[in-house]
Amino acid sequence: MMVKINKFNSKKKHFFKKITFFSSFFLSSLLFISAGCSSTSNEKVAQVADLEKNWDTQVNLGLGQSWFEAKSKDPDRVSKFLENLKAEFNKLKNANPDTKDLPNVNFDFVGIDDSKTKISQLKSSDNSTSAIDFAIIDATTTIEDDPEKELYNGLQTLTWAFKNSSDSPVFYQNGTKNDPLRQSAKELSDLFNKIPYDQWKSTQEGEQKWDGIAYRFLYDNSSPKRIISYYRGMIMIAGDDSTREEIKKAWDQKDWEKFRNFGIIHGKLTSAGKFKMQNFIIKKHFGANFPAKSLNEDRINHPDKYLQAYGSSIGQDPKYKIAFDDEASFAWTESKNDKKQYYSNEKDGKIEILSLTNPASYDIGSFRPSFNKIQADMITEAFVNLAKNDNDSYGPNVGYNGYKKINQKDPEFRRIYAESN
Repeated sequence: MMVKINKFNSKKKHFFKKITFFSSFFLSSLLFISAGCSSTSNEKVAQVADLEKNWDTQVNLGLGQSWFEAKSKDPDRVSKFLENLKAEFNKLKNANPDTKDLPNVNFDFVGIDDSKTKISQLKSSDNSTSAIDFAIIDATTTIEDDPEKELYNGLQTLTWAFKNSSDSPVFYQNGTKNDPLRQSAKELSDLFNKIPYDQWKSTQEGEQKWDGIAYRFLYDNSSPKRIISYYRGMIMIAGDDSTREEIKKAWDQKDWEKFRNFGIIHGKLTSAGKFKMQNFIIKKHFGANFPAKSLNEDRINHPDKYLQAYGSSIGQDPKYKIAFDDEASFAWTESKNDKKQYYSNEKDGKIEILSLTNPASYDIGSFRPSFNKIQADMITEAFVNLAKNDNDSYGPNVGYNGYKKINQKDPEFRRIYAESN
């Protein structure tokens, strides 16, 4: 069931079971044996001993619902996903000697699209029946809105690679035509412009291979399909050949004022792929020629040069010839063939991708601070198994084509964030 959370109330039921003699003896033995073990082993034993007290029989998942509704036409999509997850989790639980005697777990779907709201509700969760226990959130917000690292980051989402994507992330070098971000942008741009977007066909048999979720001709078609753990933003430009060359010249000469004065369309200020990631690379590229502390400060100082709107609207308003968006956002945006999406109204105009941004890890699944880590890791494993077994009815509709467990000693998403800034 999809519900929106506004406040927390009524305590969630925990499992309190009378411990049998065998269970007491087993746990006591574990604690005795662990006395001479490493701190890691001691922590694991403590988690096992704590399971009976902190085992959640209902786990509320804070997940995005807008794209799920838009891409899946199945009216039972939520219940099917929850049943599949429940079955996989309880199978894992029953196979684990530490958890097999604990009760089965139910899951509920709480529709929340905003990343900052998810972080806030996880951090303030009181474990009531309406409080969320787990949420999938973009990596940038996960890091920036939880600087104290209160949340347990357990799940890394994965996505199909585009044809222009490398297996491992590459980073900004110098912003010239030889920069890998510019080269990858050109490759994507050439694919995008092979046939004008307003002529794309939304059929499986068409050249763009629309499958109801995305235009698959833009994606890697190797077998098995390549999946990667990161994504990027992109910077698009619009206009005729002369205008686009002038924009590129301003970029190459690192003339920020001239570049910005072409007008910039951007997404919400909280959006990683539609504002934050472009902020990082613009500051890095223009360097001393970018006088403001941030792109947002420049926006405040020059409000007539910025417009918050969909990136797909680039080319419609002649005052704004630059747009920020997620990399290849046109891949999952179905063409209406109306010359109002990714279309330049200017005579002889077209849309081009100037550059990609540095990478950010794909979305991260996190648990509230007090959630038991053994149960959290089992939920993570359940997600991983659903995708491996082609039984995930949620992920593919929102761009998740696989999952992996996060290495707690060296989380990749934090390394990528540090290098991208």
